[in-house]
Amino acid sequence: VGFVQSEAYPCLFISDEVILICYVDDILLFSPREDYIQTKILAMKHRDLQLEEEGGAAGILGVTVKRNSSDNSIELTQSGLIKRIVEACGMVGATGQDTPGVLGTLGKDKQGEPCSEFFNYASVVGMM
Repeated sequence: VGFVQSEAYPCLFISDEVILICYVDDILLFSPREDYIQTKILAMKHRDLQLEEEGGAAGILGVTVKRNSSDNSIELTQSGLIKRIVEACGMVGATGQDTPGVLGTLGKDKQGEPCSEFFNYASVVGMM
């Protein structure tokens, strides 16, 4: 779809109008114009790429993007990331524990119920 991979940063792809950053199973698209981004998204979908639009960077990586026009800089903060991970793991309302934990190997419960993985483990690891 017209991107060239950066030699210095393998997760960075550049076209004439759009910059694409890939992180695990997420991508961020940056451009001075929204219509350039939409054109690239449509081109990727026409190549049968399974894309799920989540909005801005905050929706994808839990990153808040603040633009400062006075010095033309961008500040990235991850204040929402912890909340997103806790929600994805179904741990809203869970109580915290002091760390480090007790030294030693975790026990095994071979007769117990199997672990129920009600969340996408790879996706949660990718958030970290």
